[in-house]
Amino acid sequence: MLLPRSAWPGPRLGDGRAHQAHQAELPPPARVRARHDLRRVTRPVDVARALRSTELFAGLAPAALAQLVASAQTRLLEPGEVLFHRGDPATGLVVVVDGRLKVGLVSRDGTELLLSVAGRGDTLGELSVADGGARSVTITALHPTCVLLLDRQAVLACVRSEPAVLDVLLATLAELARRRTDECADLVFLDLRRRVAKLLLTESVDDRVDLDLSQSALASMVGGSRQAVNVALRELEQRGWIAREQRRVELLDRPALRRFVLS
Repeated sequence: MLLPRSAWPGPRLGDGRAHQAHQAELPPPARVRARHDLRRVTRPVDVARALRSTELFAGLAPAALAQLVASAQTRLLEPGEVLFHRGDPATGLVVVVDGRLKVGLVSRDGTELLLSVAGRGDTLGELSVADGGARSVTITALHPTCVLLLDRQAVLACVRSEPAVLDVLLATLAELARRRTDECADLVFLDLRRRVAKLLLTESVDDRVDLDLSQSALASMVGGSRQAVNVALRELEQRGWIAREQRRVELLDRPALRRFVLS
C-alpha cells in the first residue's frame, strides 16, 4: 500500500528546514534529477519480491510471506528527508526497496556520527523489533528512496511461526553487536590511516567504493576530521594501493591494504 504524504508520520519541526536546506545546496540540474528519480521509485512496488530480496525473509513460506505483504506500507523519501529520529517510538521493521539511507547519531549541536549506509535489500530496526524500545539511531535518505514499513507485531508473528527467520534475526543482532565492538576497538587500537583503509576494505564491492557521502560524513565514520581523512586517502593513493576518481575509490592492491591494517 502506497501512503500519501498526508498519511506519513508527521515530521519534527527541524525536518522541513533540514530538507529545504539540503535541496537548496543542490544546483538546479541536480534538483530536477532528484525529482525525476523520485518519480522513478513511485512505480508500483512488488512487495513480495522486495521482501524475498532480503536475507531475513528470503526463505519465507508463502503463507507467512502473504501476511507480511498485507501489513506492509510503502514510503517514499526525498534526499535529505528523515525517516525517523533516535528516540522516536519504534513501529516496526524497515526494508529498503530502492535508494540509499545513512544511519547515524546526531548531537544537539548538529554534530553527526555516521554508523553505516543502507541500500537495496537491507533491513533496519531489528533491535527495536526485538525489544520494542525506541529508535536507537537517526535514519536519513541520501538519494530518492523507497522503503517498506513492516508492523512489529506482524514481524514477531512471522518470527514465531518461522524458525529460520528467528535464526537470521538472531544472527543479524549478533553481527550488529560484533560490529559495534570492532568499531570501538578500532578507535582505540588503529590510527586514522588504518581506520580509513579498513573502511575501504569493508565497504568495497568488486574492489570499488562509491562515496555517496561528503568527506565530512566519511570522516565521522572513522572518528577523524575531513582534512585528516583527505590526507589519509592521499597517502594510500601515493602508495599505489588505491585510485580516486571524483566520488569513487578503486582498490588497486587489496592484500597490501589488509596487511597495512593489521600491521
